Amino acid sequence: MREVITKSPDETKAFAADLAKELKPGAVLALHGELGSGKTCFVQGLAEALGVKAIVNSPPTRSSMNTVAGYSSTMLTFTG
Repeated sequence: MREVITKSPDETKAFAADLAKELKPGAVLALHGELGSGKTCFVQGLAEALGVKAIVNSPPTRSSMNTVAGYSSTMLTFTG
């Protein structure tokens, strides 16, 4: 497990973009955090770095699964 603390939305997105360079096809990430802790900012930065063209918004707070297709990858986001 890896714990990272960032101090701004931009720093969170930049970290996610850097992490995207390390991911191998089929990688699975689990994000856990309180409401407002930056999970959506992280996913936005990751999606942009992976070439996802769709807008990534915060999902409603309930169990759900969203599929976002990008140029070279598919991102599944689960909320529960």
